[in-house]
Amino acid sequence: MLKTLDQLQEKESAIILKVKGEGAFRHRIVEMAPLQNPVDYALMGYNVSLRQEEAALIEVISEAEYQKQTQKASY
Repeated sequence: MLKTLDQLQEKESAIILKVKGEGAFRHRIVEMAPLQNPVDYALMGYNVSLRQEEAALIEVISEAEYQKQTQKASY
């Protein structure tokens, strides 16, 4: 089931599928820079702080669901 980063539970892992948005937001994600009033996430080996509305722009899938889908695709 697809969800966005802000919907993950604490300690839940997921695979980033898509980063929505543009301009400065996308640039900050690439640079992994912290923002004001953030929630901290571990992303790609970095700790990054995002506002909830920014986290809602990042679509993710659970690691277990990703494994199921990739196994189906390989058959």
